[in-house]
Amino acid sequence: MNLTLDQIEDLKARLAAGERITRLGVILDEIVDRYLLPNGVKFFHLGLDEVWPILGMDEDEPTRVVSPYCKCPECRDKEWYDQFVDYVIALCKHLADKGI
Repeated sequence: MNLTLDQIEDLKARLAAGERITRLGVILDEIVDRYLLPNGVKFFHLGLDEVWPILGMDEDEPTRVVSPYCKCPECRDKEWYDQFVDYVIALCKHLADKGI
């Protein structure tokens, strides 16, 4: 399924941040359980590239900045830095609970 940036923005607006973090946890679990733990890896670098506004993602509007931050009713009034901190804490807690 190929989605336009507008469709992605709409999905982000409708999918609460908590649910997105839960879904990300499923992906992290797969990475940790399949690749890291079986190979004795106890550390994981979080680059966090996915949480910075990106310029140039939209081919039709290359000057458009695409925001990674949640706009659901629960989050839309939160400042970007509060959403960032909540996200980082959730990721770190999830990885720590897995032993990473």
